Amino acid sequence: MYLKKSFIIILIICIGMLGMYKLDVIYNNLSKVRAWIVHIVYPDDSVDIATFMKEKRCNIESLPVLKDEANAWYTRYRFIAHAGGGYEGRIYTNCLDAWEYSYERGNRVFDADLSFTVDDKLVLRHSWADNIETGSTSMKNSEFKVDMNGCIQYRMPKEEMTYDEFMGRKIFYKYRPMDCEDMIQFMYDHDDLYIACDMKGTDIIKGYQYLVDAAKSTDREEILDRIIVNVYDYEVYSQIMNIYSFKNAVARQHFVSPNNYYELLEFCVTNDIHVVNVSACFMEDDEIQMLKSKGIHIYVAIADYISDMQFYHEYGADGAVTNWLYESDWNYIK
Repeated sequence: MYLKKSFIIILIICIGMLGMYKLDVIYNNLSKVRAWIVHIVYPDDSVDIATFMKEKRCNIESLPVLKDEANAWYTRYRFIAHAGGGYEGRIYTNCLDAWEYSYERGNRVFDADLSFTVDDKLVLRHSWADNIETGSTSMKNSEFKVDMNGCIQYRMPKEEMTYDEFMGRKIFYKYRPMDCEDMIQFMYDHDDLYIACDMKGTDIIKGYQYLVDAAKSTDREEILDRIIVNVYDYEVYSQIMNIYSFKNAVARQHFVSPNNYYELLEFCVTNDIHVVNVSACFMEDDEIQMLKSKGIHIYVAIADYISDMQFYHEYGADGAVTNWLYESDWNYIK
């Protein structure tokens, strides 16, 4: 048994080292790593990841019910525009054109993917392995992939860029790229807009520090109160809050690295986090109702069709991360 544990631990360390070189590849396999970690805790191989998620690992009975905050974004808006929302049939663009379009159509909460360039500038980019026609790989030679949220991605060998390279090339040859400062200015110009920041890579703390410094240096600190922190890791969240006391946060129940539901609920209530972003593959879990019983609002990721939103709503979804739905579409949800 000792040798088995040692072998698995060494294997995880090796994968982690490889992840420093090829993070995007490892990202797609983190669910397997999480499963291996679970089996280290449960060496008899009797517990799988689904059981881990549902195990009663803490007492939630005494937890209070969260009360909605006054004028909170999650009580007013149903949809979060994924990567700024889809535009002209394309997704994952994070481009200014998509942002302008989504705002004009009525969405007021955007998801923004933020990545560092090789010269340490923060720009809006989902992944350096996404083919958005700014690199050397043609679409024909990309890997066609549909992720577990149903989103189509065109993947290519990772091509990181300098800031000038990224900002100097239009996305899909047509659309305007954005950097962190552009995002801040857009929020400043649209004072009812909220941004859910999805910091990519291993530099999450560095990313939030960059964002705060950029807002302060341009006298735009007020926009920070409309930043929504995405929480994947509980310990990282406390480090983020040490940088700035952000007023909004969303906890993630993500298919890549799922949390135990009971610990997730305890974390949310303890830290006054009112929203959990749940991957679509978990929406039929009974524990969704447990989260809602304590005042948690559920946003499913991803829902791109009204019929799908209706389905998820019946299981408890209050809204969704979406590429193609807009606030007015909620009128069709019964």
